[in-house]
Amino acid sequence: MMSYYLHLICNGLTSANLEGRYIGVTDEPLCLQGVRNLEGILENSEYPKIERLYSSPALRCRQTASMIYPNNIVRVVEEMAEYDFGQFENKTMEQLQLLYPKEYTAWLAGGADAAPPMGESNRDFAARLVVGLDQIIREMAGENIRSAALVTHGGVIMTLMTLLAYPKKEFSKWVTENGMGFTLLITPSLWMRDRVVEAYGLIPRFYADVTPELANTFGVRDMVRLVDVSQKQDDEENWEDSSL
Repeated sequence: MMSYYLHLICNGLTSANLEGRYIGVTDEPLCLQGVRNLEGILENSEYPKIERLYSSPALRCRQTASMIYPNNIVRVVEEMAEYDFGQFENKTMEQLQLLYPKEYTAWLAGGADAAPPMGESNRDFAARLVVGLDQIIREMAGENIRSAALVTHGGVIMTLMTLLAYPKKEFSKWVTENGMGFTLLITPSLWMRDRVVEAYGLIPRFYADVTPELANTFGVRDMVRLVDVSQKQDDEENWEDSSL
């Protein structure tokens, strides 16, 4: 049965990330440190080869996508935008604890209907992400696109992985560094029937001679197999060599 690979990549650093501000709808570009960090990752690692490149509409994601895959056209998927933080937008945790102590505590407690004042509920956020992922998967299957990348936001990736990926892990276990992410192994029939994807591995793949000291500057994690793909390994290598 045909399988497809979708590589979820977290956008590069912005000033808001460095300052601890919640940023969703604000269209902030990558900061200088974010650009340099991505350049360092690119010099010391290899991202998967792809046939199509998708991105959140946010500038920071489109910039990241263009840096990692400069020879691919960026296709925007509106549904993969970051969470709408409403009145929490552009504020730090400390500011929210002072300005919205009850609302912030309630939102952190979670629940499907939890939402910032004037913001998006967790339920609505998750629903539109599933719509966006379904759109991508149908396009990949319909056009036989074996490998694609989606550059989006950390919160988007964590939510998708928590909701849909196997093996099942809690939300906090799906944290990923800027410029890094996860590869999903997608079987269209399984997706259409059960809305399930498999967590295949971590990306990018760092070169063997990268020292631990250098690796630590990028927050690199050890590459691990997240599912048993031994029977699919030969197929993967064959199509990568022949079609990309």
